[in-house]
Amino acid sequence: MTLLESDQISVELAGRSVLSQVSLALHPGEVLGLIGPNGAGKTTFLRACVGLLPLSAGTVRFAERPVETWDRTFLARDLAYLPQAAEVHWPLPVRDVVALGRLPHQTGWGRDPEGEAAVAEAMQLGDVENLAGRIATELSGGERARVMLARALAGRPKMLLADEPVAGLDPYHRLEMMECLTVLAGRGMGVAVVLHDLTLAGRFCDRVALFNQGRLVAEGDPRTEMTAARLAEIYRVEALTGEQGDRFFVVPWRRLDGGRSESAEGGKAR
Repeated sequence: MTLLESDQISVELAGRSVLSQVSLALHPGEVLGLIGPNGAGKTTFLRACVGLLPLSAGTVRFAERPVETWDRTFLARDLAYLPQAAEVHWPLPVRDVVALGRLPHQTGWGRDPEGEAAVAEAMQLGDVENLAGRIATELSGGERARVMLARALAGRPKMLLADEPVAGLDPYHRLEMMECLTVLAGRGMGVAVVLHDLTLAGRFCDRVALFNQGRLVAEGDPRTEMTAARLAEIYRVEALTGEQGDRFFVVPWRRLDGGRSESAEGGKAR
C-alpha cells in the first residue's frame, strides 16, 4: 500500500531547477530516510509533498488523491510536517504548545477526552512530560525540537514528514528520537525523515532515498544503497560499513579530495 506518492515531480525556484523528475512512494509502517549532501533537494521534496512549494511538473498524491485537491484542514489531520529547526514563537506552557497539534481535529470548545489522551501520548513519545509546565520559549534547542515533534504527533497522523528532527540533539536524544520514529512505524505510521547523520540512517531506516543535485539517484535497502563506493561518489567521504548483530551501520571516516579512493571500494569495518 502506498500512502504518499510523488510522480515525476519537479520544482523551480527563481527560474532555477531545484528538484527534477522525482518519483518516490512512501508506505505506512516504515521509516524512509531521505539522505544526500546539502542542497541535494531533500527539504524541497518534503515541502513539495505537503503543498508548500508549487510544482513545475508532476503530481503528488496522498491516499490516492492529488494533494492540491485536499481541504487543508482534513489533510493536516492525516499528514504531519515537522520543518527543520522548527521554532516556538508562543510563550506558552509546553503542554499547551503540544495541544496545538490537535487544532485540525477541533470541532468545538468542549472537553475532548480523545484529544487529551492524544496529547498525553504525544508528550510521552517525545519525552517532554517533564517539561509540561515549562514556558516553551525558554527551552533549549534540543528541548524545543522534542516539543515540536510531540506537537506533530498529537494529531495522530497517518504519515509524518520530518526534516532533520535530530539536529541539535545530544547523542542520547538522537537515539531516542530515532527509536520513537521506529515505534511509530511499528504502529503503522508512515515516516519520512531527512537525515545528515549517515550512521542513524543506516541503523534505523527501513529504506533510504539518496538525493544529489536535485535528483533521486538511488532508493532501497540501506545495505545495498549506502555502499562505500556510492557514498564516496556522492559525499566525497570514505565510509566504513558493517554489521552489529542484525543492524547495519555506516561511519564516515575521512574526507576525499577527489570523491573516491581505492580504500573506499572495500570500506568494511574490521
